[in-house]
Amino acid sequence: MKTQIWFVILAVLMLIPCYFGLLGIHGYYTSSDPLFKSESLIVIGFMAVYSLVLVIPYLISYFLFKQKLSQKFKLYTFLPFILMLLITIYGTFLGIPW
Repeated sequence: MKTQIWFVILAVLMLIPCYFGLLGIHGYYTSSDPLFKSESLIVIGFMAVYSLVLVIPYLISYFLFKQKLSQKFKLYTFLPFILMLLITIYGTFLGIPW
C-alpha cells in the first residue's frame, strides 16, 4: 500500500510540469510577440529539466517494486511522464533553446 501511494504522489507531482508545459505551448501559439514566444519555449524547456527530478526516483522505484504492482497501476501512474515526454519532443520541434 505504501508503495502505491509513493507512485501516485510522483504521478500527481508530474502533472505540475505537464500543466506548465502545456501553458508554454498555448502561449507559443496564441502570442504574436516574438519575445513572448521564445519565453514560452523556455518555460517548456525548464519544465522538461524539472521533470527529470521526478523521472529518476520513479524509474528507480519502478525497478525496485515492479513485481508488487499491477500492470494497469503502473500504466496509469506512468501516463503523466509519457505526456511530458511528448510535450518536450513537441517543444523541441518548435525550437526550445537548449
